[in-house]
Amino acid sequence: MDKKSYNLSADVIRVIAIISVVVIHTANAVYARPDYFGGISWWFAIILNSAARASIPLFIMVSGYFILSKKESFSQTLIRTFNRLVIPLLFWFLLYTVWNFGNPTFEYLNISIFYRLLTVNVFYLYFFIILIGLYLMSPFIKKYLLDQPRWSNKTLTVLLLIGGSIFYFIQYYFSLCTPANSLTYWIPFTGLFVAGYAMGNSKKIKRGIATIAFFASFAMTVIGAYFYYLLSFSGNNLLGANGCLAFYTDSFLSINVVVLSISIFSLLMNTDFKKIIGNKIQPIIYSIARVSLGIYVLHMFLLDILDSKLQLFIAITPAWLYLLTKLSVIFILSYIASLIMMRIPILKRTLGEK
Repeated sequence: MDKKSYNLSADVIRVIAIISVVVIHTANAVYARPDYFGGISWWFAIILNSAARASIPLFIMVSGYFILSKKESFSQTLIRTFNRLVIPLLFWFLLYTVWNFGNPTFEYLNISIFYRLLTVNVFYLYFFIILIGLYLMSPFIKKYLLDQPRWSNKTLTVLLLIGGSIFYFIQYYFSLCTPANSLTYWIPFTGLFVAGYAMGNSKKIKRGIATIAFFASFAMTVIGAYFYYLLSFSGNNLLGANGCLAFYTDSFLSINVVVLSISIFSLLMNTDFKKIIGNKIQPIIYSIARVSLGIYVLHMFLLDILDSKLQLFIAITPAWLYLLTKLSVIFILSYIASLIMMRIPILKRTLGEK
């Protein structure tokens, strides 16, 4: 760890983001069940899930903060993209295809996998598709940002964020989420990528406004989730759209989640965690952040084995305790497995490391 250039705030964001990813994939076992609706455990799960919706946007913003600040040639960017993203995407996509949700088969290793890659039908690995596009475009984005005055960069950031949100709203309104295209899937997320760079390098922040924005957008996300499930459990899909990953207010580029993510990012990046977090905690933060990609690709595999196959958590009650236990076990095991894999050269490559 280079103490002079090390940014603890960025690693705190990574840790919060990866915990949030695991939350999203565990909390749905509670809030998606109509028999829990309106109860204490349901509200506990939906509140956790609503806060966790910032997960992928936070990862994209912290990536923009680092990538757009790097001075490297286009060839170096290509190498970085291939090693960091393409190899893990292909490996884990093929592995999950063979795993087939716990029913291993080689039946699906045919020409259709290329179509699935092209249409972003890659399980939960769509995050890699987004970052690959953004990484490849980063040299051109950097050139524009460096050639333009600061006020122009801010204007560009706002326009890209608004454009991405409008595009997503249109997708939901007309149910145009599928078929997706890997070559263009990343475009609506460009605003978050640029915002990470612009906000991460800005020393001026109005904490009061950011705090109000956080609570307002978080409340909108929770309320949106409540009404969605209230309607959907009665047979109405008013807030959803066919082919979309989630209902509108739960989606990563919905207006409320974009504001939620930006407010969290700005508040965390401008917090001096060295004064808050003790010296014993900082190495843990650093360690988790370093293997966050490993936790991302591993947690669903472990979740499928422990939850679906072994039914390890079924007997735990009440539901909120079931959720906390499952979240903790999956996260810790994914973290330990990632650390082990990082020590094995071949497996290390599948986690985006040389």
